[in-house]
Amino acid sequence: MGRAVAKFPIPIITGIGHQKNVSITDMMAHTHTKTPTKAAEFIIAHNRSFETGLLSLQQHIVIKSQQLLLRHSKALEEQKRTISRNARELLSLYRQQLATANQSIASDAKDILHGHQKKLSLKAQMATQGSNSLLRRKRSDIDYLAENLKRFTSGYLKGRTLHLEHMDKSIKLMSPQHILKKGYAIVKANGKIAGTAENIKIGEDIEVILHDTLLKSTVKEKIQYDGRDTDV
Repeated sequence: MGRAVAKFPIPIITGIGHQKNVSITDMMAHTHTKTPTKAAEFIIAHNRSFETGLLSLQQHIVIKSQQLLLRHSKALEEQKRTISRNARELLSLYRQQLATANQSIASDAKDILHGHQKKLSLKAQMATQGSNSLLRRKRSDIDYLAENLKRFTSGYLKGRTLHLEHMDKSIKLMSPQHILKKGYAIVKANGKIAGTAENIKIGEDIEVILHDTLLKSTVKEKIQYDGRDTDV
């Protein structure tokens, strides 16, 4: 049994039910407890802690996502206001220059005015196009970031769910009832589970527990067994 526990590919938790001695199986196990009830409590506490951590991580991701989206939205709005303000200031500046040139020049006022109007229109158009292009890029970046966060959260939760399902199946496979169904039995002498025949005497009454039957019998003979049939 100790060898089987040591070679088992996943951690094993024991709860044999003894109070004073530590068996080889306990030493080979990942964690040993005093009783099956303690083992169950350990597993439940571990799962509860993992679930709490997972829910906390999910909440943390949601909060961080909302904060990130809010921060980028605020930065985008601020940048939009800055661009708009700069565009207005630029338009105001060129209007002032145009008015000054109109007052200073008499004969060529129309030509100069026409030239400045063309430049002003071109720069206003460029400013508008630049602000629209910048807004589109920022929105695209925010959409891409939000989509990545959704995919990461979904994949992470799915992986953890599969891990929990695997652990649940493994625990069920290790249950005493499942092991008894494979053909093994539990021997009890004097009301206690016997891990060895050392204290069982010939003529003594014993109980043999199968997965669906309790057999009461009397020991007629003790024969040394080499354990080859169950050697792993």
